[in-house]
Amino acid sequence: MRIGNLAGQLTLFTATAPVRAVDVEKASAGRFGSDPQAVFAVWEEFLGWTRAADLTIRTRSTCSSRTGSPTDCSPRRPVFRHLDR
Repeated sequence: MRIGNLAGQLTLFTATAPVRAVDVEKASAGRFGSDPQAVFAVWEEFLGWTRAADLTIRTRSTCSSRTGSPTDCSPRRPVFRHLDR
């Protein structure tokens, strides 16, 4: 699983095919917001949530030109951070 920025929103990308883009704010019922950088302040809590979350229910369309790292709000750089789940 990877964490990333899709169109300015915190997104998880599943590791298995088909790759799914999961809107974290929606999948967590608002527990974690859409700001890609804010999650680092609650990182351990976030990791705990990712281990138990059903990531098959909330998906988003993926578009490589709109993806980026969670610390880069520029959508031009498709860089991701890997999560151990």
